[in-house]
Amino acid sequence: MKKILLLVFAITGFVFTSCSNDDDSVSPEKAIEGIWEAKNYHFIRYKDGERVSETENLYDENNVLELRFREDGSFVHYYRENGGEDEGSYTGTYTIDEDEIIMVYKDSEGGEKLKRAQYVISKRSLTMVVDEVSSQGGSVYREVTTTEYHKM
Repeated sequence: MKKILLLVFAITGFVFTSCSNDDDSVSPEKAIEGIWEAKNYHFIRYKDGERVSETENLYDENNVLELRFREDGSFVHYYRENGGEDEGSYTGTYTIDEDEIIMVYKDSEGGEKLKRAQYVISKRSLTMVVDEVSSQGGSVYREVTTTEYHKM
């Protein structure tokens, strides 16, 4: 009798573990879709390898940053700063390449600006890191911006 009960439990356990729903995982494109409200950012600027400035900012009702990623591959980047004195939005398209979001911003003159960001989504949080290098006047500058968002 004990062997029969053990066999029933073993078969039941096997059935429940092997029938798990493989559709529980969400594609990166689906996971990023929606409205993301920035909570804070951390910006570090380097000149020739030396840290020259660092800024941290928390977003609130006076300073708002939102990213809306749409199913069709477009996005809207909305901002409001200084209690609403500075307000606007940018639009563009995005693609996902493994752990990177590639965003192409469109400007009013028809030009485009490419931004690449490493990203991680954990539950309802999105962390994006933009790491840009440029040169100017014989110096090399590196700017690293980390922004944390919460899904609305």
